[in-house]
Amino acid sequence: MSNEALAKLLEDNPAIEELVLRAIAALEVAEKAERERKEREEPLRDMEAEEWAGAEKQERSRQRDIRGFGGACRSLELYEALPPKVRQLVDAAGFGEFIRTLTPGRNDHAVVVALAERWRDTTNTFHLPPGEMTVMPTDFVVITGLRVGGEPIPFDSDIHNDRAALEWFLREVPRIEEGMVWYKQFTGYLKKKVTMEQEEEQMARTYLMYLFGATLYPGRRSKVHLSYLPALKDLRTTSRFDWGGVALGAAYSFLGDSSRTEQSTAGY
Repeated sequence: MSNEALAKLLEDNPAIEELVLRAIAALEVAEKAERERKEREEPLRDMEAEEWAGAEKQERSRQRDIRGFGGACRSLELYEALPPKVRQLVDAAGFGEFIRTLTPGRNDHAVVVALAERWRDTTNTFHLPPGEMTVMPTDFVVITGLRVGGEPIPFDSDIHNDRAALEWFLREVPRIEEGMVWYKQFTGYLKKKVTMEQEEEQMARTYLMYLFGATLYPGRRSKVHLSYLPALKDLRTTSRFDWGGVALGAAYSFLGDSSRTEQSTAGY
């Protein structure tokens, strides 16, 4: 229908014209109400989007911060690559069973974050829906194979100043900073050939120092203190020391740091 015909129809039928005008007015009112609704809801949607974005950013930041450091998988790989006699010395020192519990691949990060959030360093317990739960020394022994209890670990905080002693313990002296060394330096030494019994013992000590720095007692600077070396003098009697007790205490400490400050945590 042409515009002229429509105009003629409305002119000849006032009732139809009135209905059309009412419909147009109602449509304009509805459109105005819709515009006002959108204007009211848009700031709310923006605020909600900002809140979600902020929460997501905070969670991503937390997931970046609460992460394992060290190298449990690498510790297992290096152990498996050791010469058989050197592995036997590591086992005799009491660490073989623990090393074999290390698993390749990544841990479930969500579980680590959830547990860290529920840890209370005032009681050293996880606060879970059924109640409080913690890792007892017996649990730690069963999980890791490391004995809890025994003689105190002998430390020598000045051994880094005795080059002759370091050469006897490790064969090659790594680069030292404030009594500590980057534990990754040891990986190069572990690739060298050994033929003599003394060299096998030195390689076993070198591996154990890597294990301490990367897995058992890791630090955020990726270093390990040379003060552990006196405890590795005789690898056949090293197992008498309380390695498990120190490792359990370190685990409590790392969990406490993570639960309070959202920092990195260590684990295996």
